Amino acid sequence: MNKTLFIIDVNQKVGNGHLSRSLKLIKILKKESKFYLLGEEKFFPKVNFKIFNVSLNKIKNYKGRLTKFNLIIVDSYRFRSQIMKFSRKISSKILLIDDFIKDYFGSNYVINQNPLIRKKDYKDFNKNKIFAGGKYTFIDLNFKRKKKINFKDIKIFVNCGLYDQKKQLFKILVFLNKLPKLFKFTCFVALSKKSINFKKIEYLTNKNNRFYLIKNQSDYLKKLKSSNISICPLGVSVWERFQLGMPVFTFITDENQKIVFKRLQKNKNIFNFKYKEKKYKNIFLNQISNLNSLKKMSIKNEKIFFNNKSNLINVFKNIYKNKI
Repeated sequence: MNKTLFIIDVNQKVGNGHLSRSLKLIKILKKESKFYLLGEEKFFPKVNFKIFNVSLNKIKNYKGRLTKFNLIIVDSYRFRSQIMKFSRKISSKILLIDDFIKDYFGSNYVINQNPLIRKKDYKDFNKNKIFAGGKYTFIDLNFKRKKKINFKDIKIFVNCGLYDQKKQLFKILVFLNKLPKLFKFTCFVALSKKSINFKKIEYLTNKNNRFYLIKNQSDYLKKLKSSNISICPLGVSVWERFQLGMPVFTFITDENQKIVFKRLQKNKNIFNFKYKEKKYKNIFLNQISNLNSLKKMSIKNEKIFFNNKSNLINVFKNIYKNKI
């Protein structure tokens, strides 16, 4: 039986997007391999896999006993150089789950599920070992709406990762709070109680009857599916919103996201959410009031992944059999 190690960046500073999609990939590949996880154990859910407990910023000093693996799958934006050096000691095959075409050298394979990324974006890399585009998505299918989205009442879902580690959420809510009282909307706010910003966000949402703070995981997906507008930073959350057919107001949090952001904007999959600019309020009101534009974006975003039949299982079968 094949043995696969997932190295996943998840902690109180990083949201659970990496973790959720890695666990989804494990479900897809459950017949192909035995699985192991490496990362900060206290942030993992209860699983039936062996977990090697280590913070990724200390991975080069890890002293635990590790066996050889047929494949290592890396899902982390950070510490990639350290992770690659560590991984080379225990496997000849490393697959990187990438989003922003950055720091991919050192891996043997790359998967990028961004629907607007192409193989040619990866310079000086074997194009036969790059799997790019929406047909390689492995986002949880729970992020799919059974009914067409309705814009009769505006329901905005706002989140900035699980923990709001860059402290953007409060500023976004202040921006929304300043919208005219005549503009009717409901705003669902998602934030972990473990966030250092939770009390501050809770205080603000309690003061405004247009805001609803989601306080438990079971309510998260329910409120997300009942919403018709999303505000979130560019990242895994955006792909999940696409699968729900939601118009997305987003923004970049790192320079390496610019290529993806510009393509999504040019393709009219997203709105550039400039909440820090004083003059943006009226622009936002016009954008969110243009039902025709919202409907077009909704239809386009829902199709962006589900028009593609996934090739993931065949890709991994060939990797395990050394055919790629």
